[in-house]
Amino acid sequence: MSLNDSDIPLYTLRQVGVSARTPVRVCTTRYGTTAKHVILEGLERGEQGINHHYIEIAVPKWDDTCALHTHAFYEIALFRRGECMLTSPAGIEAELTRGDVLVMVPETVHGYHHPAPVCWTDLYLLPDWLLEELRILWQVGGLVQHLLAHALFRSPAAQKLVRLRTTPEETEAWEREIVQMEEESKRPRPCLATINGCLLKVLGILNGAFLRSSAYRDASINPDIWRAAYFIEQSIRRGERFEPAALASQMAMSQRSVERLFRRWTAVTPRRYYQRRRIEHARRLLSDPHRSVTDVAHELGFADGPHFTKVFQRYTGATPTDYRRQQFTLVAPGDARYSLEPEERAET
Repeated sequence: MSLNDSDIPLYTLRQVGVSARTPVRVCTTRYGTTAKHVILEGLERGEQGINHHYIEIAVPKWDDTCALHTHAFYEIALFRRGECMLTSPAGIEAELTRGDVLVMVPETVHGYHHPAPVCWTDLYLLPDWLLEELRILWQVGGLVQHLLAHALFRSPAAQKLVRLRTTPEETEAWEREIVQMEEESKRPRPCLATINGCLLKVLGILNGAFLRSSAYRDASINPDIWRAAYFIEQSIRRGERFEPAALASQMAMSQRSVERLFRRWTAVTPRRYYQRRRIEHARRLLSDPHRSVTDVAHELGFADGPHFTKVFQRYTGATPTDYRRQQFTLVAPGDARYSLEPEERAET
């Protein structure tokens, strides 16, 4: 069974209400004690902001499974009450109880089997959220580095589902942050800074569990690629033109060695990686309606608006103006607009 199988549905950003303007979403699922219903407690964005909502869905039996599925966002599932079974294409993988946490990157195939009442909370993250918070997250390491390795480098080590086990004290700590996120989200005009702050605390709490896990031992990333990527991030934020020779000098390596490093960890050259990250920055900046396309082009060091439009469309399949109109529309993983994989022709 693979992602190409038609019976594995893809959950989209639109379905869970995640967008460039609402990059973090909280959804608590409760399978209750009465026989026939699933209650999904979540959030939706209306004209006046983010509103709380409840959806009740009839299901035929308690022993039905939550079918295998995948999604185009990062998901952290934190189990709060009861128990259920994690399933994968290989079958039942593990029992999940209070204190278990699943960390899933886009395209991770998984499902649940519900033999008993259970409650868990999902945190849905737009991939760009990690990159938006990069200045804060860069030095954190651990679980955050694991997620960033996927967001920045498409690291194979970060493609796997990660199961963590938190201590009772850690569980109580992350549950307090989730409750605050839920309460803030119910306000007529929720403060996204509060929600983001709580999420950063949750990541910090989970980091301890990650450092104790086998996933941490498998997630080692060459420190040279982090140094090189940081140099490129600084160049982009300053709107400077990227020169591979300057990177090689900073790294005290030959250009050939730097190129081999990038091809190994990112499958592209340093210049193409720089261009991809510049377009990812552009997507974030374009979500601000107060910035014109020309402003974004100048901020990121493009020669002019037409040049920016040409490169942006080459990488994303849409012009900057069209991209703004499509912000609440998801495209499937593998589509250039989702993955931003560089094309195989030289940039101009």
